[in-house]
Amino acid sequence: MKVSSLFLLFAIAGPVLTSCVGQLKPWKPMAFQFNSGTRALLRNGVAYAPRSAPAPVLTSYGGQVKALKPVAFQFNFGTTAFLRGGVAYAPRSAPPAVKRAIEAGNRLQNKPYKYGGGHAVLHDTGYDCSGAVSYVLREAGVLKGQMPARGFFNYGKRGEGDWITIYVRKSHVFMTVAGLRLDTGWGGERTGPRWKPMPRPGKGHVMRHPPGY
Repeated sequence: MKVSSLFLLFAIAGPVLTSCVGQLKPWKPMAFQFNSGTRALLRNGVAYAPRSAPAPVLTSYGGQVKALKPVAFQFNFGTTAFLRGGVAYAPRSAPPAVKRAIEAGNRLQNKPYKYGGGHAVLHDTGYDCSGAVSYVLREAGVLKGQMPARGFFNYGKRGEGDWITIYVRKSHVFMTVAGLRLDTGWGGERTGPRWKPMPRPGKGHVMRHPPGY
């Protein structure tokens, strides 16, 4: 069957479409009726979303997903890591690779910040941001070798992971494992790789994750 033209109709904050043999067809007249709190408001050609509409926290640019909200740790029993005395404990339900990542992060807690650390020497006396992230991913079994910070722009898959998320920008990279952030510093402070439960801005970073995690 030859189709000479195709018209796509849709509605925002008030769907009126249904599917028929793989195509979308309107099943009722396309009449807009404003309802406060549940429908968009149109004023002078500008549409305003209702207050109850979900606020966007992620956006995609050029095949990447950017973080627009702070990276903050919130403990949830059974789904996130538990931090006590600077030592992280993986939840029992975590996959083996995630538990290995937590164990690897724990081994880095007393290491100082060292520019280039973890690259020329994989098991080093100190680590920089990308060296630390590389070490944890390698020990977890989801990375071979090491990467500089910019290399993580193409690591794994885009977006936030279920267990492990890499936050990368041009000159810095950090990660979360089971919700807990592993970072070498923020705001000009270089502490070496440490578990950091306090929030830090995510804006300016793109998110990547190892496949399956």
